[in-house]
Amino acid sequence: MPNTCCVPKCKGNYNQENRVVVFSFPKNEELLQKLMKAIPRENLVVTKNTRVCEKHFQNDDIERHTSFYKESSGETLTAKLKKPRLKYGAIPSIFPNCPKYLSSVKNIRDDPIKKKRYLEEKHINKALEDSLRSKEDFDKRFAFSNFNEMKKCFQLNEVPSFWSIIEKDQNLIFLAIQN
Repeated sequence: MPNTCCVPKCKGNYNQENRVVVFSFPKNEELLQKLMKAIPRENLVVTKNTRVCEKHFQNDDIERHTSFYKESSGETLTAKLKKPRLKYGAIPSIFPNCPKYLSSVKNIRDDPIKKKRYLEEKHINKALEDSLRSKEDFDKRFAFSNFNEMKKCFQLNEVPSFWSIIEKDQNLIFLAIQN
């Protein structure tokens, strides 16, 4: 007999017409507590046989395909999973036979240390993107690959007025005369 769903008023896998994929509860204590808190059932006791069905998760919480990058050929291979699996951190949020106020995930706060780490990574990534964009802009403005492009670069971009530029025999000479 297939496992049935532990959500109140859910008929997942109770008979032939209601066949669904069921997922076991995570072993990670923190995730387990989040799932137990999200399910609208008083005194829920989770055992190794307790399951929750796919009807209570968003479509993007469930992985039905997997992919693999093959370095030797440079291609990505995709295959359908025999048994769908939950993405890490997925929390049930749909409870169709329960009152409407139960069909949303309760606002579960992130751990302050994790939140700080996330924000730091976000700022570092933004700084890296800005730096790369700045470098690309600089390269577009000042890059050259031959003598003529170098001359154009110095003509288009302002050279401080105390520099004198003299062109002689495919050379540019910069002079700064000071008193």
